[in-house]
Amino acid sequence: MVSFPISPQKALKITPFVAVYGTLKYGFPNHDLLKTSTALGVGYTQIPFRVFDVGYPYAVPSEDGFPLQVEVYKIPNEGVLKELDILEGYPEHYQRSPLKVVLRNGDTLKGWLYYTQNPRGEEVKTVFHDGKLNIDYITWRGSYIYLLESLGEAFQSGDLERAENLLKVLTRFLKTYGGSHKAVSPIYGKVVPSLLSAGIEKDDLLLEFLREVYRLVREGEISPIPQLEDFISKI
Repeated sequence: MVSFPISPQKALKITPFVAVYGTLKYGFPNHDLLKTSTALGVGYTQIPFRVFDVGYPYAVPSEDGFPLQVEVYKIPNEGVLKELDILEGYPEHYQRSPLKVVLRNGDTLKGWLYYTQNPRGEEVKTVFHDGKLNIDYITWRGSYIYLLESLGEAFQSGDLERAENLLKVLTRFLKTYGGSHKAVSPIYGKVVPSLLSAGIEKDDLLLEFLREVYRLVREGEISPIPQLEDFISKI
């Protein structure tokens, strides 16, 4: 853990990645600060944490904790990290350190993570299990990127009941979320083709979800997905 302040300029020379677990996640209130960044996916810290909730989370390193679920983004410039520092009150309110994170695709990297040694609020104690990495973890109010990744996995494995539940949640989210989707465009670029290549039936839930993704493509929020363009043109 880094115990002394590091400027954004120097920080990005150490690693250009940031690992977020609270209001900066996709679909949450402060995510737009990352709209020029690039989402790599969901991962877990190698250091265990405990998490406390006061309407936003405090992550506290603890040997009695669990790996913390995070979304990992590549930051384009020091200006973005400076904005994150201001939001998080670094270094007075939160500390920031480059920590090892294991992504669900198996890649390992270091990402800047904001945390504290002074917890407040009610502790989040629910523990989940990620079968893909076979790891128990804690999370603050979940992750829409995790749901997206899980949707592709559910269709590929033929778990249609789980896929149906995920489609309902994600479609409702896409219809109601007014923030930016641009940072997460690469995730849609991977998940949507995997859905279309799984040989699935064109049921109403799936069509509704794909139409919402296509709407975001047309609005410039998500990069064009050729397989989706072709699919939509044929229905």
